Parts: sequence; structure tokens; C-alpha cells
Amino acid sequence: MDDNTGNLVSCGMDGRIRFWNIVHTAKVNKSKLLSKFRAVFRQCDGVSCIATDSQNTVLLMGDTFGYIRIYELEEYYSAYGSQLPVCRKPESHHFLKYPFLRLQGSIEQNHA
Repeated sequence: MDDNTGNLVSCGMDGRIRFWNIVHTAKVNKSKLLSKFRAVFRQCDGVSCIATDSQNTVLLMGDTFGYIRIYELEEYYSAYGSQLPVCRKPESHHFLKYPFLRLQGSIEQNHA
């Protein structure tokens, strides 16, 4: 991803991850939804946290069911770009394509 591109990735309890293009000018702040996808298996689950590595090449996501997924951002931007003219929804579910890990209980339970 280009360091000059103003992209923001957000998540929510609706189970979706959204990619935004953020453009700042002297007159107005603009944001445009580039794409979104459902990142959880069950309708009742939500995305509780996201983070990137220091190079912004991978996105790590944790959900309320205890799964952690790793998304390759370089692949995403190759497929969808960072300046889409309209909001696009990926044709296939991303979670079918990437490895994931199911945590076996919370940290507190493991240290009890």
C-alpha cells in the first residue's frame, strides 16, 4: 500500500470490516466507503478488534466468538485498489480464503 494513501479500516459488532478512503483538504474532510465484507461465521458474532503490522501488509482481526483471522492487505489492494470509484463488495467471503485460529478460552481462564 502506498504510504501517501489515506485509508482507514474499521470494524463493528455487525460483523463487518470496512475499508475507507480518507481525503483531507483545506476546505473539507471527505471519506468514501471503498468496500466492506462480513468477517464472521455466525450472524450473532461481531468483530471486536482489528490491528495491522508495522508495514500495513496484514490485518489481524478478532471476533466475539474467539476467532483470530489474518488478512493479507497487499492482496486486497491488488484486487480492489485504494481509490475505487464506487463502494464494492467482494464477490467471495474473505474468511474462506485465509487461515484462522480459534482461541480455547480467555486469557483469565488459562491463567487460573
